[in-house]
Amino acid sequence: MKNRNNSILILFNLCFSLVLISGCAVDEIKLADSGESKIRIINASPDESVISVTINDTLRTPSPLKFSQNTAYQSVAAGNRLVSTSAEKILSSNANLNFLFKNDKKYSVFIAGRIAKDSLIYITLEDNFLGATDTTARVRFLNASPNSAN
Repeated sequence: MKNRNNSILILFNLCFSLVLISGCAVDEIKLADSGESKIRIINASPDESVISVTINDTLRTPSPLKFSQNTAYQSVAAGNRLVSTSAEKILSSNANLNFLFKNDKKYSVFIAGRIAKDSLIYITLEDNFLGATDTTARVRFLNASPNSAN
């Protein structure tokens, strides 16, 4: 009888804990879906195709981007968003990314890999301009070459 009571007590505590945890997750999602972020898109794929990027089915590249071209920062609603890339005349099966854009943050999204070889990847970095002044700078190096060693 004592083991049964202990088992019931443990089960009750486990269920109560799950309810609390799931309640916290909902609040975090609600907070993440308010406000806006800034995003800059860079074509780092050396394929000859130009790319277009949409976020939740809204075109974010005013004109298709050639290799090494980028957009200016633009506003996007904060929250979990679907980023999709399409290339001229090429269909890529891995051209989608679900990403959580946080309120009041800036991001650079690099489209890298080989579109033609279905190895497209997203490299998403949170941009941090704190510490940069008129006499100092922050430098970030990123090797997105599909032919480089790991």
